[in-house]
Amino acid sequence: MNSELRDADVTVLAIQKEGEIIPNPSARTKIALGDKLICFGKLENIRNKICVMST
Repeated sequence: MNSELRDADVTVLAIQKEGEIIPNPSARTKIALGDKLICFGKLENIRNKICVMST
């Protein structure tokens, strides 16, 4: 599944997955609900592509 992050100029610098830090994750690394991301890019693009809002 393509996350379309690169198309939005969002770079994932690291992922915290179940307590493990994955620095410089490859494009093949799967992002799961609950993972914490350290990203670089325009805040608006990050919010539009990554943030999950709960009601």
